[in-house]
Amino acid sequence: YQNHIALLEEISELMIDGEDVLRRGETQQQFADELLADADAANNKAEEAVQLGNKTLQEAQQTYRTLQEFDSQVQQSKGKAQEALSKVPEIEQAINEARQKTSNAQEALAGAGGYAQTAKQQLEFAENTAQEAERIKETAEQSKAEANKLRDEAEALAGRVAVTAAEVAEQEEKEKMEQQLIDNAKKKVGQAKTSAADVTKQVETALEAVNNIMKELTDLSDIDEDMLNRLEQRLAEAENEFYAANLDEQLETLNKAKISQSQLVTSYKAEVMRLEQEVDNIEDIRNALPDGCWKRTRLEP
Repeated sequence: YQNHIALLEEISELMIDGEDVLRRGETQQQFADELLADADAANNKAEEAVQLGNKTLQEAQQTYRTLQEFDSQVQQSKGKAQEALSKVPEIEQAINEARQKTSNAQEALAGAGGYAQTAKQQLEFAENTAQEAERIKETAEQSKAEANKLRDEAEALAGRVAVTAAEVAEQEEKEKMEQQLIDNAKKKVGQAKTSAADVTKQVETALEAVNNIMKELTDLSDIDEDMLNRLEQRLAEAENEFYAANLDEQLETLNKAKISQSQLVTSYKAEVMRLEQEVDNIEDIRNALPDGCWKRTRLEP
């Protein structure tokens, strides 16, 4: 019985470990979901940044091409500008402004390229974060599945152990009753043996009296009526003592007590064998649990 109590306490601790692993798995899965959502948001922002960088780069390139065309036109108009000396300052100012715009455009182009590179790095980071989140989520789901499996197996085993514990308690009560019956049977057998011994002594006494009477009759030389009467009385007393012993009934009582005791012992042995089988079944169930299925899995956040 104590072995069953110890096994029940060990499954209870397995169930507690299974519930703890389940809670940890659910917490890690929730964290993975949140991290995956953050990664998706970061990925969206990175894609928007890439699109904005590409748009800025295209606009800068378009501005640069426009300024190049304008500069070409300025060079072509240089001869005409020389002819219009009065407009030289204005033309030089226009050229300077055009060159300044070109420089600004080049700086903008360089800045757009750097922004695009940063956006690309952010996108790669977001993709790596998303992959890590997926890995954590898969690990959490696996831990949750293992915890659920462990919990189901632990609950099934605990239920079986509880049933067996109840059977053990019932068996203990039954054993007490059977032990009492066996003790009573032993007592009856002992009493029957004592009675049989007393009966045997009575029968031996009666037989001895009869033998003595027969010997006296054989040795009797003269017929003496008084002696015959005394011998006849002694023979009647021996006969009465023999019948009073009730040997057949005493032997039957002894035999019944012996049979009853044998039946109780057989029943007790059968119950013990059945209980041992139940214990073996519980041991088989515990051994059938997968190795390490109750091991705590540490998940990196």
